[in-house]
Amino acid sequence: MELNSTDDLENQRFYEIIWPERAHVLRCALFLTHKTSDAEDLAQETLLKAWRSLVNFDLREHGVRAWLLTILRNTWRDSLRSGKRHGGDISLESLVHEPAAMETPSHPPTDIHSAGDADAMMNNFSDQCVIDALRSLRDEYRWTVLLVDVSDLSYEEAAALLEVPVGTVRSRLFRGREMLRDSLLRTGTSSQFKR
Repeated sequence: MELNSTDDLENQRFYEIIWPERAHVLRCALFLTHKTSDAEDLAQETLLKAWRSLVNFDLREHGVRAWLLTILRNTWRDSLRSGKRHGGDISLESLVHEPAAMETPSHPPTDIHSAGDADAMMNNFSDQCVIDALRSLRDEYRWTVLLVDVSDLSYEEAAALLEVPVGTVRSRLFRGREMLRDSLLRTGTSSQFKR
């Protein structure tokens, strides 16, 4: 009977700590895999690994989201190494909750050195245009933008996850936002703006 009691406690801890983050894990997996079925598989494998490792997880030492994204990142890299790389189309509508329809200005904002400015600019482009721009970023910039601007991790959490100094996160984020802006503006035509 004690085994069931222990299992119940582990399950309870999983549902209290990990389960609330499942949608976020899936959102990030969609950014990485670009295909819903692959993202669901990646998210499921990530959550399973988290469940298996939960007994060793120290909530005081690590943030839950950063820990899950570390597992996600490592699982994704393992899948790339094993040749399971897939592509496909997704919609940002399934990744983020967009505010109610906004009136689109004739020219998008070009200053995106803060997350709010980046959000304002990206809201002026079609979902596919933003996805393509994110895909075009080099890995270290894409991960930094994904962790800080999409996942809302602090600079410190992103630095710990990426295993780089906080200053490196700040500079990669600055540069990544600039590259994202440049990519969007370079490819931006009237047909790519939201209507």
